[in-house]
Amino acid sequence: MSCHITCANQAKCVCVFIVLLASGHLYLHATSPLVPVRPCVCSCAPQDLSLHELSGWRDVDEERIHDLKTSFRGGKYGLTVTSGIWILAKTDPDGKRLIDDGRSAVGALRQLHNEHDASPDMDPETNEPWDARLVQILLQGVECKVQLILQLGFFM
Repeated sequence: MSCHITCANQAKCVCVFIVLLASGHLYLHATSPLVPVRPCVCSCAPQDLSLHELSGWRDVDEERIHDLKTSFRGGKYGLTVTSGIWILAKTDPDGKRLIDDGRSAVGALRQLHNEHDASPDMDPETNEPWDARLVQILLQGVECKVQLILQLGFFM
């Protein structure tokens, strides 16, 4: 599974570009002024998302990752990560999609993916079957919103 940016919202989607001017000011530019602005959404396997130092704007927080893993195991994905995962159109040197926001959530999902691969029937932490929604995310991908940033004419 690879992470391709395609519009899941079809005609209802408008890509929004955040433009950084030389003056340092930001402004939003939608591709169409007639359609309500909604972010482009794609589905990405957790292992296709980058934890590289270029990803995200916060450092990796192992305590937060541990807390998120516990929460996700309890079927609370979507309740503990309120803004979802935002990615950039750019990739890291290994070809993995860079994360804009949600680096700890991706770290937790990647660790859970590895644990699920090693023990697909039972969660080794709880000794119970894996949560069905979590398994769906681990196997089919997690929904990511795409942040398109235009800086002085170059996509980031």
